[in-house]
Amino acid sequence: MEKQIKMKNINNERNFIDLISYGLDNYKTLIGLDLPDNLMERINYWKSKLHNEDETKAVLNPYFIGYGNPNSELLIFGKEKGFDILNTDQVILESIENTHYWNEIVNNRKVHIDLHNFGSPLKPYGGIHDNMRGGETWNLYQKLVNHIHQTQERNSFLTHTFLTEFNYMPSKYSPGGVKIDDRRKELLKQPFFKSFPNILLTYRSYDKHNAGLTEELFDVKFVERSKIGRQEYLLYISNDTSRKVVLTNQLSGSAGWSDQEILLLANMFKA
Repeated sequence: MEKQIKMKNINNERNFIDLISYGLDNYKTLIGLDLPDNLMERINYWKSKLHNEDETKAVLNPYFIGYGNPNSELLIFGKEKGFDILNTDQVILESIENTHYWNEIVNNRKVHIDLHNFGSPLKPYGGIHDNMRGGETWNLYQKLVNHIHQTQERNSFLTHTFLTEFNYMPSKYSPGGVKIDDRRKELLKQPFFKSFPNILLTYRSYDKHNAGLTEELFDVKFVERSKIGRQEYLLYISNDTSRKVVLTNQLSGSAGWSDQEILLLANMFKA
């Protein structure tokens, strides 16, 4: 595994490698294709095959793993993917080939894709950009990380976190509103996602309509329901107290998170 994501112990490393294998095997079965190992060859194949919305929706990857540092102390779950399904380059790199891309990295095949300025799932698109609005989700993640680590860094949250999404589709294309995709749910039950001491879940609407979801996925018990400012949260702790899970609303400008509320949220992970 590349030096920058070398795991702290062999169990964490095995959990991550097992997750990648699980995702690769299941996605291969889903699409019914045996593609070459070379990532650029795979990307070129998809670019030649995806011509419309229906073709693209059919191959979106429910086994998408995520971005950032798998060796970090904080796992963040966004609510859902936010790519433009008509942007083929974006869909290929952010969804279809995400799991294979991680497989290339952990097997020391150093790859950096310039397509769509993506780069790598370690820090896709180079992280935060100056043209992002202040209330955009990644900027709020950075504020959260800065409070946790008591720094003023501009673009480091993907170094300090691992980021994934609860729903592998953008909400516009997700059938049944808050219906949970069974394939996605089984992926999220894998041990890797329970290997983080701190877990922030921002898919409150899904949990409201699926009783016991958080307990089932993360093997935790409910502790309390309260508010930080105007934002409601639910707190869970694992039986061995090694894992803290906070479930709240999506971190975005539209959800109305203030700087003070982000600070209070960060304090929950410092205690």
